[in-house]
Amino acid sequence: MDAAAAQHPANIETHRAYLMAFARSRLRSDDEIEDLVQETLLAALRSRAAFRGESAFRTWLTSILLFKIADHRRQQGRATLISVDQLEEAQPGWLERAAPSAEEPVPMFTAQESRARVHAALRNLPAQQRDAWLLAEHHELPTATIQRILGVSADNVWVLLHRARKRLRQDILEERAAA
Repeated sequence: MDAAAAQHPANIETHRAYLMAFARSRLRSDDEIEDLVQETLLAALRSRAAFRGESAFRTWLTSILLFKIADHRRQQGRATLISVDQLEEAQPGWLERAAPSAEEPVPMFTAQESRARVHAALRNLPAQQRDAWLLAEHHELPTATIQRILGVSADNVWVLLHRARKRLRQDILEERAAA
């Protein structure tokens, strides 16, 4: 489907299942998920002329959803934990795509061992560090987008990512040494 066809009102609905799975990786309540996905689709319909085609249409929809989730969290005044298991269920293989770069080597484990170690380490991260890491490493969003979603400065994004990577590496290596 080309970009123009993807934006057509009749076709925007085809992205609902993906957006539902994406929202499920960040929220627990089915009602919240449905509401935020619906708000995302309505916002996309209202502002589809603003889509410049600089990214995939689904990426644009996902960024709208991320802003909706961030606004929802701010309104609630609390951070919602991201379930790593739900993320793996919704988007199988995300861990392999978010492998560490050569600049930050981590000893190689079996895929199953790696997944379990990273899941455990992600659960131990503070919510804002975990969100920053997932947005940068899993969703490959640029710093400017992450800072808007999290409501922090670009420098703070880099600090959050540095601390998240450092803690993940430390937790994984400590668990490996203990095993």
